[in-house]
Amino acid sequence: MNSYINYFGKVSDIQECEVQPVLLHKGTTKIALYGIGHINDLRFNLLLERKLINWVRPALPTGELDANYFCILVMHQNRYKGTNGFSTRNSVTDESLPEWLDLVIWGHEHEC
Repeated sequence: MNSYINYFGKVSDIQECEVQPVLLHKGTTKIALYGIGHINDLRFNLLLERKLINWVRPALPTGELDANYFCILVMHQNRYKGTNGFSTRNSVTDESLPEWLDLVIWGHEHEC
C-alpha cells in the first residue's frame, strides 16, 4: 500500500515547539524528514534563542541516537541574506539551526 505525505510540520504550540521527523526507510537508506510550517520570524528566533524547540531525533532500541539517518529540515521561514536583506530578527540564520542537520530546504523565499 502506498502512503503519501500531504502536509507536515504544523506547529500548534508557539510557546514551546516539538519537531518530530517523518522517518523514511528504503533498503539501507534512512531519512529523517523534519518540517516546520511558518511561524512569525521574531517568535521563531526567540524559540531558537531560548532553546524551546525540542528536536526529536531517531533513536536505536537502546535509546542511543541512530547516526544512520540523513536529516533533512523543510521550513517555511525567511532566510537571513546578510546586511542587504532581512535583519537577523526578521529571518533565520543558518547558524541558529542544529549542526546535525544534513540538508535544509527553505520555503517562503520570494527572490531567486
